[in-house]
Amino acid sequence: MGLLNAVRGGIRVAVDTLRHAANPASYFSARGAHLGAGVEFIGSSIYTLGSEPYLVTIGAGTTVSEAVLFVTHDGGLRVVRKEHPEAHRFAPIVIGANCFIGARSILMPGVVIGDNSVIGAGSLVTGEVPSSVVAAGNPAKVLKTIEEYWADSRDRLVTPPDHSEPAKRTFLEEWFRRHPA
Repeated sequence: MGLLNAVRGGIRVAVDTLRHAANPASYFSARGAHLGAGVEFIGSSIYTLGSEPYLVTIGAGTTVSEAVLFVTHDGGLRVVRKEHPEAHRFAPIVIGANCFIGARSILMPGVVIGDNSVIGAGSLVTGEVPSSVVAAGNPAKVLKTIEEYWADSRDRLVTPPDHSEPAKRTFLEEWFRRHPA
């Protein structure tokens, strides 16, 4: 029976992986996630929204980058569950509209991120992030406003005229030959 269950589990993961690969937003919505229009997942997996995707809300136009994890429960309470079988903690995660969640960030139970905010790559988000800010770090802290981020970035823009490959590659390789870092 154990082998049969393992095979069934492997088949389920393979099917889920194929469904996810075809359209991550549709896959997560089918599992109960609340996604606004135009939510984009870059480099996600079937595990991105965790074991309770129905506790995740992501606003319209938000991008979730590679290998981001949404943790909607406190698994650490397992260590006290023998003595306290009621020891379970869950909390929703809510992300506003038009946000960017950087690669390999981890969002913990109860996180709320306001509209138009950026979470820097590799951040551990544990609480509330206001609207229109950049937050990063472990734990994530507000570093600057979106207006300050734009002011710091606008003089360093490199914008290819064509974003298709190989035109983008050709442009960027030539640009950085002429403008070394």
